[in-house]
Amino acid sequence: MAEDQAIRASWVVVERDGRWWTAAYENSPAYRPLPVSRS
Repeated sequence: MAEDQAIRASWVVVERDGRWWTAAYENSPAYRPLPVSRS
């Protein structure tokens, strides 16, 4: 997988009445270049 296609994902799951449910999902790029200082 190319760096620009990789993601970092977070899942929040809850158990309710013996079943598992997705409560929240978030993703963002895994790679972000740092700004270059030009001093």
